[in-house]
Amino acid sequence: MNSIIRFMGIMFLLLGGLFTYQYYKFEHVFSGSFFSYMGPIFFVLAFLCLIGFPLVKMIRRWNQRYLRLYGKRVEAEITRVYIDYRLKRKGMGVWNTSSGQSPYVIEAHWVDPVTKQDYIFTSGYLWHDPSPYLESQIEVYIKEQNPHRYYMDCRSIEKLAPKEKAGFDFTMILFFLMAILIAAQFIIPVTVVDHELLRTLLIGVSILIPISGLISSR
Repeated sequence: MNSIIRFMGIMFLLLGGLFTYQYYKFEHVFSGSFFSYMGPIFFVLAFLCLIGFPLVKMIRRWNQRYLRLYGKRVEAEITRVYIDYRLKRKGMGVWNTSSGQSPYVIEAHWVDPVTKQDYIFTSGYLWHDPSPYLESQIEVYIKEQNPHRYYMDCRSIEKLAPKEKAGFDFTMILFFLMAILIAAQFIIPVTVVDHELLRTLLIGVSILIPISGLISSR
C-alpha cells in the first residue's frame, strides 16, 4: 500500500507539472476552463501522497518510540484476538473472509495496581493471525499520567509472521498507461484538440488510479 501511495504521489506531481505547462502554453484556449485548475489540484494531491501521508506515519512512529523510551512498561493479560471485518483488502496475503483479507487485532486487559482501574488495550492492525506466537501476556507501554495513551509492542510478532507475496495489481497498469499519456503530450506533435483529448484521458486514468488502489487494499 505504501508503494502505491508513493507512485500515486509521483504521478500526481508529474500531472501537476504537465497541466501547468499545458495551461500556460495554451492559456488563450483554456483560460477560465476546468482544465486551468487541474495543475494546482494535482499538486495538492501529490503533496498529500508524498508528504502528508509519510508525515502522519512519522508522527505515529515518533509517538511509539517516545512511549517505548519514556513510558511505563506493563504486562497486560491477553483476552482475545479478533478480526476487524470493517476493513478488507485484496491481492495480498491469505484471505480470512469470503471477500478479502481483514486485519487481526490483539486485545489485552490491565489493572492499575494503584487506582485499581481497568484498562483495555488494543494492538494495531496485524495482517497474519498472531495467535500461534502469543503468550498469556504482552508488553504495553503507557504514559503513566494517562494510560489511555499507550503502545502495544507487537514487533516481535510481526517479525515471526510469514512474509506476504504481492499479488496482481491493476494499479500498476494504470501507472504505465498514465506514463505513456504524459510522454505523448511532449513527444507527439499534436493539435490543441488532440491535446484536449489526451488531457481528458489523463484525467480519467488519474481518477481510476486511487479507485483501483482502494479496491486492491480492501
